[in-house]
Amino acid sequence: MKKLATFVLTCIVAMSTMTTTACNTDQVLADLNLALQIAVQIIPAVTAISPTDGAAIQRVSSMATGILTVIENDYKAYEASKAVTDLQKLQAALDAAKANLTNEIAAVRITDPVIVQKVTAWANLIYSVTDAILSAIEGNASTASMKMLKPLPSIKALKQGWSVNVCKGEAACSALVR
Repeated sequence: MKKLATFVLTCIVAMSTMTTTACNTDQVLADLNLALQIAVQIIPAVTAISPTDGAAIQRVSSMATGILTVIENDYKAYEASKAVTDLQKLQAALDAAKANLTNEIAAVRITDPVIVQKVTAWANLIYSVTDAILSAIEGNASTASMKMLKPLPSIKALKQGWSVNVCKGEAACSALVR
């Protein structure tokens, strides 16, 4: 029982250090820009360990960069127009992002546990941004207004997630995302 209580307390403390922010256009765009940077920087982070796996992950990175760019463009279009059709395009891009990224990662045959961990943590950072935006539009699709049901991760939390979860504190890797 004491171990369970300690575990729960540890989880609460860890979660309380994750900074999140309310949804606004600037925050969404800043998070998307950082997610784009993270999408690209997985290549040198993996290549430093295994050039072969780095080459394999390049296709996944390119796909993630492409889909995040589509999401960013669709988000800007929706914010400018507030049209339901633009909201639907954004929702479709967000829905496709997770499915496509998950499928691309599954198609890459990486067996090194360190690289598998890096790629998994990398994908989770990208999912944290897309999931928060998706939760906002799913909760408000009928009114075509943006209200965060799941807060966006802050820029600081995303950078910390990169450094701690992807890079495991390795300075050269951590410096890739600024």
